[in-house]
Amino acid sequence: MNRELFDAAPQAACQPDIGLLAAVLQDGTREWRWELEGVTEDAIVWQPFPGGHSIGALMFHIIEAEAYWVEMVCMGLPEDRALFEELMSEHIKQDEIQWPTPPRKPISYYFELHDEVRSNMLKHIETLQEPAAIRAREDHDVTVRWVLGHIIQHEAYHGGQIILLNEMFKRREALSVEP
Repeated sequence: MNRELFDAAPQAACQPDIGLLAAVLQDGTREWRWELEGVTEDAIVWQPFPGGHSIGALMFHIIEAEAYWVEMVCMGLPEDRALFEELMSEHIKQDEIQWPTPPRKPISYYFELHDEVRSNMLKHIETLQEPAAIRAREDHDVTVRWVLGHIIQHEAYHGGQIILLNEMFKRREALSVEP
């Protein structure tokens, strides 16, 4: 009997602690993405209230955070202006609960964009050899290990919101929420 095996084996080319965090992130992404099978473009752009969260905007936010924390904070690379424009970064004001309406595109567009940034992130972290290495920010310092843990937590939080939004969209009439 062939049974599927789930594991979080460390990314082979990485320092072991960093590789384990990368594997946990990859598994977490797999976990919430499978629940979006068959999600419609209407669901991707739907916002339960004007300026509210949407699946597409949250996907953009997840992707932006990953690029920011790994490429800019850990690696010291400059902002990828074209990427951040595509991700509508200047229009997302999460603390004010102001989210732009994302482009009406299939989920494959969002997944492919995320996969591209994730691939770059995995290549970058292969070069990081010290999990406790400190990176300075404006008002506090962080370690590489903390950055990767933060990305895991951040994606899990917003991945859960994405799943909830998809379920709300499917049941919006029963919830008396207009599209």
